[in-house]
Amino acid sequence: MRLNSMANPPQLEDEMNSLVVQSLDKMGSLLFDVARKPRTHNAPAHTARLVQRMEPLSALAVIAIFLAGVQAQSISFSLAQTSTKLEITTNVFAFAGLFLDVLGGSCALVGFIQLQHTQTLLKERQLALNGLRDTLRLVSPEEQRDNPRQLALLHHFHLLDKIILAPIHYPKLWMTMGGPLLDSARIIERILKTFDDSVQISAAYSLADYRVATDALMASAGRTSLGLAASAAVPAIVIAGLFCFTCGALCLAIASQPAAVWGTCVAVLAITFVLLGVVFVAKHSGILLRGSRKESY
Repeated sequence: MRLNSMANPPQLEDEMNSLVVQSLDKMGSLLFDVARKPRTHNAPAHTARLVQRMEPLSALAVIAIFLAGVQAQSISFSLAQTSTKLEITTNVFAFAGLFLDVLGGSCALVGFIQLQHTQTLLKERQLALNGLRDTLRLVSPEEQRDNPRQLALLHHFHLLDKIILAPIHYPKLWMTMGGPLLDSARIIERILKTFDDSVQISAAYSLADYRVATDALMASAGRTSLGLAASAAVPAIVIAGLFCFTCGALCLAIASQPAAVWGTCVAVLAITFVLLGVVFVAKHSGILLRGSRKESY
């Protein structure tokens, strides 16, 4: 039994199909345009990019906590030594490094927790979309031929599946996408009401889950932005803490150890920086070479 389409004349039904398909196409174009990063024209962000931002945070948190422990231990050796400028400089680097390491570890943990929360909501939304997609398989073959809205819905579900509902590229992305996504849910609900009772009943739960996940993502937009900001800032904070630790350890060696000891430390640092420079230049040259090949093609 079809609820709405049997009560409408064929011409009115065709016009309704055309309007609904146009609405979905317009909504899809709007979502696609909003989800693209300005000025770079990247493809829509996927959930995998959120995972790529999460993975380094746990490792950076461990590194920062380890460096903080080493910094605290080194401070115990140099805390009482403040008679010369070199010893004061050692303490400055030691306390600055400790502060940066603690800050970096805390930000990494907070960012990981926030992004993990967003990822959980995205998985719930993914399951809801899969449920809606599976519901359309209950539509009879005769109704599929007479109702082009099913194909439009499948295309729209595919688009929603590709677009991440979080500000991956810039913080205001989710706020900008919130309105169109709510309109999209209302259009989906209107279309589903034109199908048989069995389809509507099966789709009701998945649509409710989709709405709940969408509302939760909108409500947690600030938390997601915080997690993304942490994922961008933590590497720089940890590197700054490592730099302060290195400078403080070198100053401590110069102030308290013979020349052979701190000379060896300087040599090790010089060799390390040279190797890093060689790797960076080699990688950068490879990137430029690939870019020139693409341009030539």
